[in-house]
Amino acid sequence: MKAWQEVSPKDSYTVRIGAFLHEQDQRVLSLCYQPLVGATAFRLYQTWYSHVAHAKQTSESLPHSYLFATLDEGLENIFQARLKLEAIGLLQTFVDESGQGRHFLYELSPPLSAEEFLQDGMLNMYLYQKIGSSFYMHVKQMLTETTVVEKAHMKDITRSFDEVFDTEAQPVRDPDLLMTMNPNEDERFLSKEEARSVRFARPAFDVEEVLERIGSSFLRGTTLTKDMKRVVEKLMFIYELPPSSIESILLESLDEKDEFSEEQMRKAARDWYKLEQPNGMPALLDRAQPAYTRTVKEPSTKEEEAVVYFETVAPRQLLRDLSDGEPSASELETVEQVLMDQKLAPGVVNVLLHYCMLKTDMQLTRNYVVKIASHWARKHIKTVPEAMDYAKEHHKQYQQWQDQKKQGKRKPAIRTEKVPEWFEEDRKERKAQLDEQTATRNSASVEEEREKLTRLLKGGS
Repeated sequence: MKAWQEVSPKDSYTVRIGAFLHEQDQRVLSLCYQPLVGATAFRLYQTWYSHVAHAKQTSESLPHSYLFATLDEGLENIFQARLKLEAIGLLQTFVDESGQGRHFLYELSPPLSAEEFLQDGMLNMYLYQKIGSSFYMHVKQMLTETTVVEKAHMKDITRSFDEVFDTEAQPVRDPDLLMTMNPNEDERFLSKEEARSVRFARPAFDVEEVLERIGSSFLRGTTLTKDMKRVVEKLMFIYELPPSSIESILLESLDEKDEFSEEQMRKAARDWYKLEQPNGMPALLDRAQPAYTRTVKEPSTKEEEAVVYFETVAPRQLLRDLSDGEPSASELETVEQVLMDQKLAPGVVNVLLHYCMLKTDMQLTRNYVVKIASHWARKHIKTVPEAMDYAKEHHKQYQQWQDQKKQGKRKPAIRTEKVPEWFEEDRKERKAQLDEQTATRNSASVEEEREKLTRLLKGGS
């Protein structure tokens, strides 16, 4: 679904904050969340927070056009930023479509504390991958205290309430007022809500189902707490753990009391990933083309089937499908560079990878891929059909880029040009249209000559 179908400038919105932010919250937002969600999403959160008047938790109603003008950003960028805030747990969005127009309620959640974020197990890893080890250590130093005052040798002399205050009977001016302190129906007390952790759309991890599937006698009788299930969910998402790896990871996470240890579980998952991918750790990448940018639901042609495939598969899986094996570390780095630096959507990257690998004899040449990716990024290619059409339209130009490296050779090799099937199908369709037009013109010419000959014969008789 397109962004303009989700929200329009005329739609109104109200902002509600779950808690007032203090200085430490702002530091966590700036140092930890901003590198993951980006500057636009960070500004959007801060702008919404500023909408709420002092000592209140709900703003007045405003149109989205005001938001676009304030941030000087278009609808698409604002919508993308909103999705990132939702995904990372800083925002909940509600919509009321019962009236003439849509009205949105944006509920801002406070960020995790520094301790919660840096020990999250998923967010802190993605932050490390995003900013690097030196900057990560700098952030950690900014959010930790090195000097801790020891209180073990000190005496607590804090006074209690009854040691300070006395109770004295006094007449009450308005006793009924004390009985009506509950808020009205349209009111609520100002309060502070807890920070929201990252949520996953798929069902919660069912350890009993996995234990039954793997059939391990060592794990029967063990249970995972709700918090530990959340840890497993995060680890499954980060490392793409297959069912076959679950048993060993769970076994390695049991401590001497036969209880699951979060620290040992994380280490077991990291060790498993290092064996599978020894050259790197996972980074924060979109899994597949966002649903609102997908264009085909029920394909009827081969080209539409290709569109659906590109829109629903992750770039890493596409590389697996093309090579019948795991992509190399350098190939994954190329994909990550295109996704993160050029900010192309995963489906668009899939089209790019498919096109480039078929053009370069199934070898992913980084410079060639990045050059085309930067071209598409400048042209704001957002959807799979746009990418496919653009590849067809600029095929000759990309061919020249590929051939530039071979200039200077005396006898260039004669080769058969390779193009994707969806590319070739479009060529055949255009050739058929051209042949039909040519046949029509030829038929018209023959008919015209016949009429001329007929007129000459009649004139001569």
